[in-house]
Amino acid sequence: MKKLSLILALLLLACTLSFTSCNKNLYDPDYVYDGEALVGKWREEDYKDDFYKVYEFDGDGKASYKYFVYGIENDSATETAEYYVTDKNKITTLNEKGEVFKNYFSVNSDGRLVISNGKDDVLILVKYDLTYNENADEIIGEWVCTDEGIGWRLTLNDDGTGTNELTSYPAISVKYSVKEGTLYMFPDKSSLQFISTNVMSVKYNKEGNVLKLIADDGSVRTFKKV
Repeated sequence: MKKLSLILALLLLACTLSFTSCNKNLYDPDYVYDGEALVGKWREEDYKDDFYKVYEFDGDGKASYKYFVYGIENDSATETAEYYVTDKNKITTLNEKGEVFKNYFSVNSDGRLVISNGKDDVLILVKYDLTYNENADEIIGEWVCTDEGIGWRLTLNDDGTGTNELTSYPAISVKYSVKEGTLYMFPDKSSLQFISTNVMSVKYNKEGNVLKLIADDGSVRTFKKV
């Protein structure tokens, strides 16, 4: 199945949050919003925990298509569209180039959303139910490494952003998430000096005002809350 071609047909958009007004002349004259089953956030049925895509339909004709890495949104890749529904199971999307794509959709009894062009391309989505940051409150704050000879300051804000500072290096803006005792950090797109786009993941343990980051090789860095 040519899943990629369907994805592009659904939301082939420029990576910008601005959006031009809809040209109503492109629409069927009898269009109606009748897509309550679409409303919400959906992810692909087949996904990897470290990289997945989320589709969102807001019920008012606005759709978005976002990439996530360990629960961290890569907003530089966000795409948007306008959509409307006719005949209860036909969805039409309009991108900012004025291109129109028509597909069929249905929500099965098992809750899966199936979108198809009526031929060979099929996209299967399920409700977005991945949970991150359930225990993020415990590590929010400013932390300084107390290990001798290690100049490392880590700031984690309550909105999922932060900074990562090492001695003799510029501070790097990051986005972060936590899940099941693991901290994930991803360089923010504005940190142009950060060449690598890999996610840093470390286990953590917090006791009082002490935070310990534990690498895969077992090495530990100890931080104290400022």
